[in-house]
Amino acid sequence: MNGKASYGQDDETRLVALARGGDAGAFGALVERHQDKLYRFVLKSVRCPADARDLTQEALLQAYRCLASFNGASRFSTWLTGIAVNLTFNHARRASSGRFVEYKEEDMANLASPLDDPSQQHQQKAMLGMLSRAIDAMPDDMRKYMLLIGLEGHTYDEVAQLLEVPLGTVKSRMNRARQALREELARQGFFD
Repeated sequence: MNGKASYGQDDETRLVALARGGDAGAFGALVERHQDKLYRFVLKSVRCPADARDLTQEALLQAYRCLASFNGASRFSTWLTGIAVNLTFNHARRASSGRFVEYKEEDMANLASPLDDPSQQHQQKAMLGMLSRAIDAMPDDMRKYMLLIGLEGHTYDEVAQLLEVPLGTVKSRMNRARQALREELARQGFFD
């Protein structure tokens, strides 16, 4: 054995406990488990790869600094996403345009399932482009709910806890976000 602890198969609760006890390797294992998904979430929010990398690193750094405040009431990934949500929406408020032009639609296409047929690939890329533009056209508040629930797969309860709003508020805002997305997709001709 090389003296380095192996955390690959450990339970996440155990990793969090070890990290809270000062085990940097355990925190490193948590970072390895969550950084890619966190980066994709942040990228969807800010649309700029450089900003997304910086904000992801900042979220991980804040998580490390505030690990003692994590009480285990939610999953570690939910808590970490909450930190990222706050950072990305603060970042968006500070930005003069509120939108970022460096985001490439190919980034969204890379998240899609691979297809062998070039015509299917083209059609999928076009559909993902429409979806990306429709989400981008949404007001920030609606887009936040769509990203957290619709694309990231967080539950309504997790989002309520994450954003510190009542569950009914999450449900109504997500309903409005879905309706706005349907309307924008229809306007773009998605359903033709």
